Amino acid sequence: MKIRSIYSLSLFSAIVLSIFFLQSCGKRTQVVTFFFFYNQPNTVINYSPIIPGSTEVTIYTGKFKIPLDSLLRTKNCSHGKIEQALLKKLAIVMTGPTDSTLNWISSARIIACSDSSFTQPFPCTSYSRIDLKNKTIDLEGGGYYDLTSLIQNESYFLKVLATPNGKVSPYPVKLYLSSMVQLMVEPLP
Repeated sequence: MKIRSIYSLSLFSAIVLSIFFLQSCGKRTQVVTFFFFYNQPNTVINYSPIIPGSTEVTIYTGKFKIPLDSLLRTKNCSHGKIEQALLKKLAIVMTGPTDSTLNWISSARIIACSDSSFTQPFPCTSYSRIDLKNKTIDLEGGGYYDLTSLIQNESYFLKVLATPNGKVSPYPVKLYLSSMVQLMVEPLP
């Protein structure tokens, strides 16, 4: 009789605990970090003609916004924060005139900042490769650039600087900036 009552008590306890855990399953959330590779929209570079003999000149300054809410919706999350942002791809591409190349630029670099003042710029490049055939300046520089500390309100600023080589640039030139950011996002309850 004693064994039967212990068995009944154990069975009753198991049933009660199962019901308790089943009811609490819907209330528990597990925080999982998501990785996104976000190709930022191509940004048109409108610049003034470069004067021969100029030293390094700014050909673009702009704000880049990361659509965090939209990215989180793809994972059915309503809130989250950016844990890490790495600039993985960065290139300047010339689309026109069709018969011109980038032979008027000897090098280019990009700096980033948390605001438009660029008082504390973060260098994103230390190397540039200019492909005259494909009209591209590859600014990846062989590395990835951590922009995490620069992101404020899910945005940051980039400035494109070019060093002309003495040749006169064709004008108008159609250029755009192509970039991709890898984001590590932590969902929030």
